[in-house]
Amino acid sequence: MNQLNIVKTKVAAVSTVAVLLFSLAGVGNALASFSAVNLSTGFSSINDVDATGVDVFTLVDDNFGEVDNIQGVDTETGANSSDSNTGEGENNSGGITVVGGFGNDFNINSASHTNSWWNQAVGSKNDTTGASSTNTADASYDNTVTAIQDNEADLDNTITVDANTGENSADTNTGDGTNKTGGATSNTTESNKANGNKFTSWGSMPSSLFANMAENLITGFSSTNTATSDVDNTLTSVSTNSALFGNLSTTLLNSGINTADSNTGKGKNDTGDAKGSTSIINDANSNTVDVKILGSSDNSLMSGNNTTGALSDNDSTTMVASTIDVVNDNDAEFGNTASVDVNTGENSSSTNTGSGTNETGKGEGNILIDNGSFFNKNDTKLTFESSMFGLMANNKNTGFTSDNDATSTLTTDVVVVNDNDATVTNEATVDIETGANVADSNTGDGKNNTGNAKASSTITNDLNINTNTIKWMAMGALSADNNTTGASSTNDADATVTNDLTLVNVNSGTVTNTSTTTSSTGGNTSSFNTGSGTSTTGDSSVLFGIVNQGNGNFNIVN
Repeated sequence: MNQLNIVKTKVAAVSTVAVLLFSLAGVGNALASFSAVNLSTGFSSINDVDATGVDVFTLVDDNFGEVDNIQGVDTETGANSSDSNTGEGENNSGGITVVGGFGNDFNINSASHTNSWWNQAVGSKNDTTGASSTNTADASYDNTVTAIQDNEADLDNTITVDANTGENSADTNTGDGTNKTGGATSNTTESNKANGNKFTSWGSMPSSLFANMAENLITGFSSTNTATSDVDNTLTSVSTNSALFGNLSTTLLNSGINTADSNTGKGKNDTGDAKGSTSIINDANSNTVDVKILGSSDNSLMSGNNTTGALSDNDSTTMVASTIDVVNDNDAEFGNTASVDVNTGENSSSTNTGSGTNETGKGEGNILIDNGSFFNKNDTKLTFESSMFGLMANNKNTGFTSDNDATSTLTTDVVVVNDNDATVTNEATVDIETGANVADSNTGDGKNNTGNAKASSTITNDLNINTNTIKWMAMGALSADNNTTGASSTNDADATVTNDLTLVNVNSGTVTNTSTTTSSTGGNTSSFNTGSGTSTTGDSSVLFGIVNQGNGNFNIVN
């Protein structure tokens, strides 16, 4: 019975869509040939030879970072009193500037491994075996690469700024009562960067004449001959990141809430500008895996039985099995709360014998919350550059009533699993007040002149991206044949190539954004004055924006 069985390449791609860095170098494998040969074995002898090569590379990187940063700033040049003087009462408060922030950078793993993915030559052969002998030749090469990288970061940042140049009083003076406050400025930043894994494995079939071959040649009468050449390549990369960030920023700036009331002379409040800015920036969870297998057009797999004896049993098997498992998992939970409260108003200049005047400074508040750059990002590149790889199984010149099996098998199994889970809660509150001033019941004029109020809030979320780029090996000749078979012989020649590719991408994103912005220059009163009453308000502007981008899977297979 003559049987030919050829299985062509099968590629299956599955993509499920729901909605990084560095310092270790692995030494590559030693390069050698592995062969097992039984040559000229005797009558009725039992002969076993084994040649085995094993390379194992194991990498485990594990980082844990826990940080608690707490900063409180309480500064005051105000809360002055100059009251009940026979002459004039005057308060001049100095300015306040606050600049500060936290910068956290944690948990970086990088590994580079040079790997002889296949070896130079793996072969087994039974050559010229004796009658009624039992001959077994096994040559095997096992290559195992395991990289496990794990990062966990728990970062908590709290910044509280309370700056006051106001709350001054210059009341009930016989002369004038005057409050002049300095400006208040605060600029704070909370920046977090954590959890990056990078694994690079470059392998090759170094010899341009790489051959994996199993052969039974000139086998004896009624002998049993088994030749097996086996190459197993296993690469496992598991990258895991977990980030838990809690950011709280509170800014309270005040140059207002001054009183210049009930003076025999004039009452005047002149407040400085107040400007508060806060930024919260989070970058976390990036995995990069780059596996490249290089090759040559001369590489081949071959099994054969040639010139087998009558009544002999001959099995030749050559196999290369490659398994690549890549698992990337990111879990992020961010809680960001930022508030800016700026006040230059709420001043009172009332019931003065002279005029009452409130001149308020400008108020400005800015909040930036940015969750992006690399936030739950997986990038996997698998490149098989094996050129025109040949595969052959052959039975030739088989003996009378012999049983001959030649099998060549090339199997590549690749599984890539990317999983991102993000829960983000952002809350931004900006409150700007330059108004709510009172200049009432003065014997002279009552006047309110408020500064401009400007508020802005920006929230950006960019999360959950998976990118897979797969380049398969090119195939050359695939052949199985039985040539010149003996009478009553049984001959099976099988050449099989199986390529299985499974891509699984899963993204889960839950984002909650709350932005509240209040800007006021009004609410002023200038009433019941003997002279004129005037309220002139500054401009009020509000700018806010929320940008959410997430859950993207990009797969290229060729």
